[in-house]
Amino acid sequence: MFFFHPKKSRFSFSPLFVKIGGIFLALLFFFFIAGGAFLYYSLGDLRFLASHSLSMAGFGEKKTYLVLLHNDGELRATLGFISGFAVVTMSNGKPYIAFYDSYDVAPPREMIPAPAPMEHIFAKDEKYQGWVFRDTNFSPSFQENAALAVRFLQYDERFKNIAFDGIVGIDTHAIGAILDGVGGIPFQGKTLTAENFFETLEFSSKNFDHHDEVEWEQRKSPLKSIAENLISAVIKTPSQWGNIAASVVHEADTKHILFSWTEKELHQIFADRQWTGEMTADQAKAFWGINSVNIGGRKGDRYITKNFASSLFIDASGGITETFRISFTHEGTRTLNSDEYFADMRIFRPKGAVLTNAKGDFFEKKLPKAEEPSSLPESNEYSFFFGLSPGEQKTFTLSFSYPQRLQYNTPFPLFLSPQSGSGGENWDIVLRGEGDLKFIMDGCDETKKRENIFLCHRASTTGKMLNITMISDTTPPLLESGQFQNDSTVLLYFSEKLSPHILESPISLTDKETGEAVPIKSVMIDGKSVTIHLSSPVDISVKKFYTLRIPELRDLFGNEPVKVPFETTLATKKTDEPL
Repeated sequence: MFFFHPKKSRFSFSPLFVKIGGIFLALLFFFFIAGGAFLYYSLGDLRFLASHSLSMAGFGEKKTYLVLLHNDGELRATLGFISGFAVVTMSNGKPYIAFYDSYDVAPPREMIPAPAPMEHIFAKDEKYQGWVFRDTNFSPSFQENAALAVRFLQYDERFKNIAFDGIVGIDTHAIGAILDGVGGIPFQGKTLTAENFFETLEFSSKNFDHHDEVEWEQRKSPLKSIAENLISAVIKTPSQWGNIAASVVHEADTKHILFSWTEKELHQIFADRQWTGEMTADQAKAFWGINSVNIGGRKGDRYITKNFASSLFIDASGGITETFRISFTHEGTRTLNSDEYFADMRIFRPKGAVLTNAKGDFFEKKLPKAEEPSSLPESNEYSFFFGLSPGEQKTFTLSFSYPQRLQYNTPFPLFLSPQSGSGGENWDIVLRGEGDLKFIMDGCDETKKRENIFLCHRASTTGKMLNITMISDTTPPLLESGQFQNDSTVLLYFSEKLSPHILESPISLTDKETGEAVPIKSVMIDGKSVTIHLSSPVDISVKKFYTLRIPELRDLFGNEPVKVPFETTLATKKTDEPL
């Protein structure tokens, strides 16, 4: 039975998408398991699966895979909203595929509370059923979401006894790319391509009488011809198999396709290529990223642009503070797919990072909060909820302090990895050092260096470790001013904070004319200032010149002592004559 629910229908996606997506996944499996010398050499980067192809194809033992079909126009923590799914069974090389709408999966018999942001938005809806299969990808971990999807699917009697050998998540962007790989397919008098895929299927899914059960059923009728045309196009164009394989590899590299396998060796092969959404231990400890979940924002992520800017300040001791700015712009207008946008935003920083301040138009004025426990155990997580209207822009500013300290010439890692299904992220990172601190940072697409400032731009489509290295300063401090403050005190002011190391060597003051040394009682350092107290006063009523020598002048920023002792001339009376 089918009934139209206005609130509910805006989250569903075309049943055609469910079927077509399954067809594309069948093709994907075809490329993974097909044998033959020609195919081996034409599939390029997919050849790494050759040794596993027979097993994946169900030779010797039947294999069953769950294919999750995600709509990245409604971005979730991994990929997008689960619009539908396919159960693919491989037996001796033959695929058997059954397609399902995610709304047709029975909910748990006893209501399970959904994650708090979903509860907040959906709980007042009379159709609300608690946490259900289609909303299981709330964690930033695809592996956790894949396990949850199986668990919630098995609450439905039809699936409770199915053991899956693998779970594949694929979004609309990836399907569009594969469509273009075969040159498009005929559909309703036009050629279905990546460019018109979303719009065509959205129109098809909504262009019928929603109160007519017959039309609900018949809206799937074009599927047979679509499947035939697609499979025919693939079979008849072996010259394009390499292009299709390249599309699959690219979409997996850029996090539009994710995998989870029960066979450990196979899973590790995919994990090594970052195709499972997992992080290594080192990456998890250094993770530095964001994750947004569209909750009730229709297909609004197609119209949202995002920019992330981080300014890191490093003090003389290597201490780190950060100002992080997130900018969202809703480029859409009020249409069937674009309206008010609501999202739960999660920000991840290395363990121990503390949120010290936050500014922005947060939903219901609720400031970001620390999530305990964190969704990612090796990270600190801070979350907030926000809304955005078409044509509106909002900026949020968060400040963090870090317990870690940079050490000279020792890389400090930050793992930057975009959210799967997001299509990539634009990051601008600025390192600012106290005094003459200098840095290098690898992993950037573009860099600029300005003395103690380092600018990094990264258009992130894949995970990348960025290493910040604080390098030794080779420029000694400069004397900005030096004078007799009174007859028994000399005051020096330098361009940088000085190291106490200079007190280990005797500082001397000598009459420039007679060469007679002036006894020094004490020397005090306070940041950039040096105060020298003399043992006995000198006559400052007449112009006289003295030579000041510091054997080893160094600052707090790592430079080695200058080879020639620092030397300057001081006058006891103001003069315009050169010293």
